[in-house]
Amino acid sequence: MSRKACVILFLLTLIACARTPAQASETIVFSSHALQQASTRLAEGDPALMPAYRKLLREAEELLDVPAPTVTDKASTLPGIDPHDYVSLSPYWWPNPSTPDGLPFVRRDGQTNPQADSDRFDAQRMQQMAFMAETLALAYHFSGDERFAAKGAEVLRTWFLAPGTAMNPNFDHAQLRPGHERQPSGIIVGNVLPRVVDASLLLEESQHWSGTDAQNLRGWFARLLQWMLDSTDGHEEAARPNNRGSWYAAQAAVYARFTGNERALSSMARKGRELVASQSTRDGSQPLELKRTRPLKYSFFNLKALYTLAAAVQETDLSLWHYRTDDGKSLKIITGRIAPCLAAPDAVPASLRKNSTLGRTQLLRRASIVYTGAGYDTALDRLPHEREARDRSNLAY
Repeated sequence: MSRKACVILFLLTLIACARTPAQASETIVFSSHALQQASTRLAEGDPALMPAYRKLLREAEELLDVPAPTVTDKASTLPGIDPHDYVSLSPYWWPNPSTPDGLPFVRRDGQTNPQADSDRFDAQRMQQMAFMAETLALAYHFSGDERFAAKGAEVLRTWFLAPGTAMNPNFDHAQLRPGHERQPSGIIVGNVLPRVVDASLLLEESQHWSGTDAQNLRGWFARLLQWMLDSTDGHEEAARPNNRGSWYAAQAAVYARFTGNERALSSMARKGRELVASQSTRDGSQPLELKRTRPLKYSFFNLKALYTLAAAVQETDLSLWHYRTDDGKSLKIITGRIAPCLAAPDAVPASLRKNSTLGRTQLLRRASIVYTGAGYDTALDRLPHEREARDRSNLAY
């Protein structure tokens, strides 16, 4: 068989595996409308989506034999800490070179301590769990392959629900700083969990994720949300003026919408408007993020939080996408300020670009949907085509 014939056969096989479009799941961060459109286009054999679809299926296949991560897999448990508690090391804090025992740890902004990614802590495990859940749920949604749903359900049950392995719904011991009596709140580490929420919503289409599973997971996130709203750590993080405050509000909004807490959702919507007003200038710059040693990375990271928050509250009376303050600040202007940097990072001054790696495509695709006619489609066209064509944002945004 010729190479051309093999390629055609492979594409036809992928198309045949794509599920006939069904009612779009009401996801929160992912665009439900975009998911439905992608399903329709895949079923029709749209070649533009095939690179992303092939990559997604390949990644999902590779995950089928990977053990489901859990917080109880820690290499050792710190004294006085429940093995079911999430534990992580604040990434920019290092042993003190001036003391024999290295305590108290000292801060080196922008320089990640490799200990933070070790098996002693849960940071890498939770990121892996979120990636697995999202990948498997998306692959199931588009292909209808129940193997992916079964594995995705296993990942969620193991991390959140199974009595022997479930994480306690708090971040009491996140981002520890050894040698410091008062530890800061580490709620920001939960920035990967909105991906889990959307994954669970996609899995609700499957027999492998039961109504009881869905209800129990909502209960877990309701308890985490209540801890965020009531705890001292939650109050401190909510008051942060920079990206930490943004990620607090973004997470709380997603969990509130997921669990039906309308009061908390409205509160986070108001908080979002306050953040746009306080964090940006009229030209869209984000001064607090520009002060960091990795200014472009943190400007993008904060904007990603605001986009997550905007997606969660878009059905409320306080939608954030097109909100404009009295002095002219808006999420659209913040986006317009950073978008050229995302589309052409090599053109950004080295002082701004320093140590930055950016996941540009998702944000630009969402911006192209929300702010039609603003040129974000053109910005997407400037990205390296082959790599970006395989990005899953082609399917989810």
